[in-house]
Amino acid sequence: MFFHSAVLRSFSGIRFTFLSILSVRPRFGAVFAYVTFKFPESVKVPCIPVSVEGSLIYPRTNGDLDGVYASAPELWLALQLGAEVHVKRIYVGTIKQDDMGNVSRSLFHVVKQLIEDRSIAKASFGKGHLMELLIKLATNGLYGKTAQDVIDKHTWSALTEDMENIGGSRITSPVHACLTTAGVRAVLVAALNQIDALGYKVYSVTTDGFISDVPEQTLNGLDLYGLARYFRASRQALTGSDDMWSMKHMNPDLLNLTTRGNVSLEVGNKALGILPGVAAHNSYVTGFEPDSFEDCSFFMFESMTRQGKLKTSGLSFEKFKNLSKKVDRTDFSVRTLDRELSMDFDLKRKPVPETMVDSYRYFEEQDDVGWVASFDTIPYETPAEFLYYKGIGRSCAVLRTCEDLSLFFDKIEAKKDGVRRNILDLGWSKLVSCIMSYRLGVPLAGFGNRPVSIPYLDDPDHSVAEKVAWINTFNASQKKKFTENTWKDCRKQTRASQILSEPLFIDKLKDMVSWTP
Repeated sequence: MFFHSAVLRSFSGIRFTFLSILSVRPRFGAVFAYVTFKFPESVKVPCIPVSVEGSLIYPRTNGDLDGVYASAPELWLALQLGAEVHVKRIYVGTIKQDDMGNVSRSLFHVVKQLIEDRSIAKASFGKGHLMELLIKLATNGLYGKTAQDVIDKHTWSALTEDMENIGGSRITSPVHACLTTAGVRAVLVAALNQIDALGYKVYSVTTDGFISDVPEQTLNGLDLYGLARYFRASRQALTGSDDMWSMKHMNPDLLNLTTRGNVSLEVGNKALGILPGVAAHNSYVTGFEPDSFEDCSFFMFESMTRQGKLKTSGLSFEKFKNLSKKVDRTDFSVRTLDRELSMDFDLKRKPVPETMVDSYRYFEEQDDVGWVASFDTIPYETPAEFLYYKGIGRSCAVLRTCEDLSLFFDKIEAKKDGVRRNILDLGWSKLVSCIMSYRLGVPLAGFGNRPVSIPYLDDPDHSVAEKVAWINTFNASQKKKFTENTWKDCRKQTRASQILSEPLFIDKLKDMVSWTP
């Protein structure tokens, strides 16, 4: 996996060349291609990433894109998963060798030494000691230096007092940078697909790990479509052990919100060898001791009862730009910065509405602290579909409960049909949808695909005023009252498009139907 330099030879539009090269090249070799792709619908997690407005997603196809770049491990795994991959251009690296014909592995010796030094520091001073953390920073920073300025970045120059391109480092290498991340991504995606095939669940995935109910022994036994032995060989060479998975947390309970927002109330016990549960707060600061029971419990409570973004405060340091000015220089200071954080699902995969179910956690001081929707996800068909869902998500105040998500899906379908629904008061919209469905004779699935009949409203002995008063007993809106004019408007066919999707109001409608004096 470690290359000194790679002379990239280009092939264009030669599909058979791509396949033959992968048949003899290492799975983690210096091969890159510009491709279009299509994964079977049965694949749980596709493996060719696409960057869309700063988000890395894994769609089933490239959609309207002319193509995307992918590297050897991603291309190899795509073929193993049954994807159709069409190559437009391909680049094959020539790996530098020494006088004996051995692969250079220029960075290997440095990485190996840093890993050994960190192990010594950990054994001598303990995990978390300054010396151990410095070596950890140096080890991780090595990747950062290979990736420096691969994508243009600018920083403030105190000399010129202007933003300047950060420039490349002495070891900047797009080949190293790409394969370092792509190799790990491919291993993770391979694991996710095999875990799913075995019937286990994966709840959250980050850069280099995931939360799952798969047994550790089962995980270690996965062949990862042939990638495991290459990754283990790399680990063996670097560390002397072929271990490639490390258990970080044990979660007897789990609130999983978004990629960096997942928490358990298990604080662990080092003396008894009990691992702590995950405690990722998505930058939210509770004010309690980090990772303590109180810290996790407070975060869980706030997240499960939220009505929108969570407000939090943190420390903000004076910017270097202001500290380094020749004129109007400011002194160093620390201030409190208030922020609002979204704890909603980040929508990098498409939620499946049929799988939604509300779950809640018990707290001693309150029985029902709040409901949180659980649901399965599938890949987006195209990058454009992701942008469509993401845009709708931004228009929603919160995506916490099944009701919130039902409103989200209602907006998804309404926009496809060209209908604009500006729903500011969901309680009111539900009530009006019930009466409009009744008055317009809309067939509803919850009533056998027949128009609904509401006994009280069917009774001719009740005046319109009495019916309006009765309807208001079901009104959950704090701002609006159902009036006789509203009753008339609910009969207008031109307003039928404003009826919410059935799952959003069917429970209230059934309450009306079953009402007895």
